[in-house]
Amino acid sequence: KIGSVSLNVQANGRMDASKQFYFNLNGLIHSILYNNYNYQNINIDGELTNKTFNGNLSVNDNNIQMDFRGEMNFTDTVPVFKYSADVKHANLFRLNFDKKDTSASVAFQSTADFVGNNIDNIKGEINLLNSTIRKNNKQIEINNLLLFTQTVNDTNRIILRSSFADAEVWGTYKFNELVPSLKYLANNYLPSVVKDT
Repeated sequence: KIGSVSLNVQANGRMDASKQFYFNLNGLIHSILYNNYNYQNINIDGELTNKTFNGNLSVNDNNIQMDFRGEMNFTDTVPVFKYSADVKHANLFRLNFDKKDTSASVAFQSTADFVGNNIDNIKGEINLLNSTIRKNNKQIEINNLLLFTQTVNDTNRIILRSSFADAEVWGTYKFNELVPSLKYLANNYLPSVVKDT
């Protein structure tokens, strides 16, 4: 999904014969094409290897303003994330993450310390603060939201704490299969309430 890049960055580091590299980066990425959108004005200051990034990243683009500080590590099969982020505005339609709703956008502050790359293997916690979600010209504001997950003796545990709802789920399950299962049950046992799509 990554295309052409224009940058003015100082890079101090090394690359070995097996193309493993380590660099300290500092400077400005003028533009980078990602997901068919050309991001502009990205300041970077951090350490980059083949599978890790640790440092600061700030984006001052017309369709996204964001400050990121932290670490992303893809060395193991399951990646590790530890960061704080302040997304002042992100236009999801212009950035090609939502290709149908022209009003789709988000703004939030976040801190995170977790491992995982999908909802079924995430372990750790994610905090969202002062979040605004805009979808279909409607706006939802969430003052705070904490999602905490762990696995103890093959039992999954998810805790949700927020300004609008609190929940805990314990058991052996896969969320990727849970939603279709609930939809199947609703369509079969509540056909007059739920329309099958």
